[in-house]
Amino acid sequence: MGGGIAGLATAALLAREGWAVSLFEARDQV
Repeated sequence: MGGGIAGLATAALLAREGWAVSLFEARDQV
């Protein structure tokens, strides 16, 4: 998932449910 606000929020929700998530961002910083 991307490192934007929607990707971060979705990753947090999925991780809370037990999913393993990976974040990818085109820039050097999120």
